[in-house]
Amino acid sequence: MTDDRYKEIMKNMGMTNSQSLLSALCQVANETAQEHLKEKRKMRTALTKIVNWELPETGQFVDPEKTCPASYGFLYGSNGEREYMRKIASDALDS
Repeated sequence: MTDDRYKEIMKNMGMTNSQSLLSALCQVANETAQEHLKEKRKMRTALTKIVNWELPETGQFVDPEKTCPASYGFLYGSNGEREYMRKIASDALDS
């Protein structure tokens, strides 16, 4: 929650009496809680992918008949797998 958002809420509520202040503070608390829950869900999703080592489908195959899908590790090696997981963690921390 930024100061600008708080000021906007106060302005929108008119700040005519103490009830307005209470309502504004409740809305600030609610929005802040929602932001934290969103961040927590994002981090949990990233950690779950990493813990379960969920690599993407490659859409490629190792045989001409296209019956045996090529794994991410097969195409990019263990370093590629690790870099993919590192990017998931980095993206979650950066956003």
